Amino acid sequence: MNTSNYIPITVGIVGHLDVIFTENHKKVIANIFKELSNSYPNSPIALFSQLAKGADIEVAKVFLECKEQTKRDLRLIVPLPYEKEEFIDGLTDSEKSEFENILLQAERAFTLENIENFPKNELYRNAGKFVADSSLILIALYENEDNNKKGGTADIVRYKIEGTFKDDVEEHIFDDKGSLIIIPCNRVSSDTKTIHLENDYLGNLLKDKSISKALDKIDSSNKEAQKFSEIELETSANYLYPANKRLIKQNQRLKWLYSIFDTIAKNQQARYLNLIKALFLLGILILSVFEIYKHLGLNPIFFGGTLTLIGIAYFIYKQSHKVGSHTKYLEDRIIAEALRVQFFWNISDIKMAAANYILRIHKTEFNWVKHILLSIYGLTYNGINTRDESINDVKAHWIVNQKEFFESRLSKLEKNHRLFNLLSKIIFWIALAVLVLIFILEYKHFDHHIIHLLIVVDSVLFGLFALIKAYYEKRGFEQIRNQYTLMSTIYSACETKMNEIEQSDISKEQKDKQLDKLLYLTGKEALIENGNWYLIFKEKEPEVEGIGG
Repeated sequence: MNTSNYIPITVGIVGHLDVIFTENHKKVIANIFKELSNSYPNSPIALFSQLAKGADIEVAKVFLECKEQTKRDLRLIVPLPYEKEEFIDGLTDSEKSEFENILLQAERAFTLENIENFPKNELYRNAGKFVADSSLILIALYENEDNNKKGGTADIVRYKIEGTFKDDVEEHIFDDKGSLIIIPCNRVSSDTKTIHLENDYLGNLLKDKSISKALDKIDSSNKEAQKFSEIELETSANYLYPANKRLIKQNQRLKWLYSIFDTIAKNQQARYLNLIKALFLLGILILSVFEIYKHLGLNPIFFGGTLTLIGIAYFIYKQSHKVGSHTKYLEDRIIAEALRVQFFWNISDIKMAAANYILRIHKTEFNWVKHILLSIYGLTYNGINTRDESINDVKAHWIVNQKEFFESRLSKLEKNHRLFNLLSKIIFWIALAVLVLIFILEYKHFDHHIIHLLIVVDSVLFGLFALIKAYYEKRGFEQIRNQYTLMSTIYSACETKMNEIEQSDISKEQKDKQLDKLLYLTGKEALIENGNWYLIFKEKEPEVEGIGG
């Protein structure tokens, strides 16, 4: 697979315009980039820098030097707070030349959505927030003094740590935004102080489990993706959306990132289902062999066979926990489904981050998921309204596709449910009938060997009944049925409402506004339900009762 399609580890920089950037600062920051590259060898590193005078441009220069020295996949991304011409106005000729030279080396440079009539400090705050949200690792060159300047370094540092600005109440104030690396510095405009720089800023940051988990997940996903062929990944990408048509580069990239998580999830699910089936069959064999040993003779071969099968079952169980196919499947599936919503929001010009609406419960435990989703949102963000595809394409490939998917799965699930119920009832009643027969034969003093054979058969039948029930519970059929019903209802209601809006007599502008709101609400509901699905099924890890959990 082309390395340009790998999932990058995102780093952001905020800092003072008049920072005193020393050789020690340069060395410390270069070490952070090199340590990231060495610790996560399967992943590109993307730096978000606004290239503002001072900290932003100095760190970008260090980053590009590291790229040249290490020959690793390091990518510079430049989100400008407003139009470039205005942004560089006031710089000296040499500063403009330096800015333009660095900009030429950027993988991507773009202007963030220009909020009309907003003062400069609001635009800087908006850009700083974007960099903070998009960065798994945010580096702040900061003198550690709050000057109460809106859009300044202290303002963004506070936002990253607390999830809100000092003078504002954010919609997601109760979400933990994450840790950051604060590197102390002096400023030209303030008194010089003695600065003590640490040796292991990255190591200290990785004590935050949500950050280390996010980085590990990205690197392991990139490594796993290398095992798949281009055809496998393209099949997944085209299932999401069958043709690129007029898709801009960022949305093509998002589509590909979806395919990585989706393909990995499918493979992990197949492993998990094979594991469940293997444990089910071993359970039947263990029960059968042990009952034969117990009731039809004390042949040591059968006892040894029982112990061997139990050992095999335990080995498979321990391996399943070591590999973690079930957990990995859930993780990749929840990220893929969030990226599905993000993709269709992106191509509909709905500038919302899916990360803000998923896994709202137990936020601390699952912050790493949100970190990854926010970084991907930043990587694929487009500030210009393009509306790549028509609303009919969005409806067909998202709303109708998902409605039909869940309706089809629900129908199949209902058939399986009826089959399991019928099978378990038949086995139970046969076992009960055999039990009655044993009682009658015992009463009639029938042949002892025949009675023992029937006891073996009856024990196996009751055990099979219990194993089917356990298999049904581990597969979570009941919860899946409820979830599929709810999801098909969400998409069906959206399709109906979309048809009503399209057939109404209101203006095109009003239709677009209503459709945007509807797609936003539908995506939000889907994300919430996907989060609930994740929380339900993370408890469905296979277990061998009495020896693990």
